Amino acid sequence: MSGSGNVTLKDDSGTAIALTVGGNNGSTTYSGSLSGSGSLITTGIGSLTLTGSNACNGVTLNGGSGLVIASTGSLTTPSGKNLYVGGNSAAAC
Repeated sequence: MSGSGNVTLKDDSGTAIALTVGGNNGSTTYSGSLSGSGSLITTGIGSLTLTGSNACNGVTLNGGSGLVIASTGSLTTPSGKNLYVGGNSAAAC
């Protein structure tokens, strides 16, 4: 995932979706905004750098993937939601 477009993490009916990125094992930068009730899942061995304001329901990091929140970016989740690394809860967001 790269670029600057805004992505809402829900389908046309309003149902939350999980967006999986990183299958190409490349490292990318995304300056757009992720929002909605869905979640972000990273895979592969590359890193996704977020430079925009992002709000989603959860983040899961799988395998060797990385997530970088740049100094210009942010990531917020609702109170009580978790950040998962390799399927294990790493920190409350």
